[in-house]
Amino acid sequence: MYANRRKLRWVAGVALASLALASAGCGIIRPTRGRHFEEVERSGFLGDYSELGPREGFEAQEVYVNSKAQWPHYDAIYIQSVTL
Repeated sequence: MYANRRKLRWVAGVALASLALASAGCGIIRPTRGRHFEEVERSGFLGDYSELGPREGFEAQEVYVNSKAQWPHYDAIYIQSVTL
């Protein structure tokens, strides 16, 4: 009888510890730069920002889409990640 209680307490302790560790990984996430409610900070890199704006279907706050691009003429595109 005591062995069963000891085993039950051990299992409950392990379950509680596992739950505590799992919930610790779900802490508050720091807000990222460029949220939709914040004003955009311009660095001056582009020079002309007039063609940037909010576009439906994009997660970015401001997007440039070349409406004159002839996408059927392309057979591939190369996207390189940004590095600083």
